[in-house]
Amino acid sequence: PPIVSSYDKQFVEQLKEFIPHLLETRFSGSGEAFSIDMNYEIWEHIIALNPKCIIMVQSNGTYLNARIKDVLSRGNFQIGISLDSLHKETFEAIRLNANFDRVMENIQYFSEYCKQKKERFSVSTCVMRQNWHELPDFMNFVNSIGALVTFHKVSFPIEHSLRNLPYQ
Repeated sequence: PPIVSSYDKQFVEQLKEFIPHLLETRFSGSGEAFSIDMNYEIWEHIIALNPKCIIMVQSNGTYLNARIKDVLSRGNFQIGISLDSLHKETFEAIRLNANFDRVMENIQYFSEYCKQKKERFSVSTCVMRQNWHELPDFMNFVNSIGALVTFHKVSFPIEHSLRNLPYQ
């Protein structure tokens, strides 16, 4: 079921007094950042009140539309993309209901956006049993698009973790 936010319009209004003093903001860990309407309200306030503030967004890369392109064109955004695999079948098995080809197209767009704005672009992956063997190709890919890379270890669920793989 949809997650009910504990934040409301009053919360966004309360942020206004702090926004002029911010150097950087981060939007991650609450689902897909580009699918949350309240984020756009906050970003609009940041753009209006403190246009130099860095707005770091961590995305799964599944969303890219006119609304996103518009706000990116007006704000000081840095983008991070979570990428589960470089292989369509593996990717779509890990990230259910996601379209690998669309995500890869979106990654190219976000990469070019960051290059043009001279902003940091990063790609992260959760290293797990399904994708560990792709790490060399993953490094080549992120280097080819000029991205920074972050690897996250997966501990749970244990059947996805590298932790208890047999030694060879």
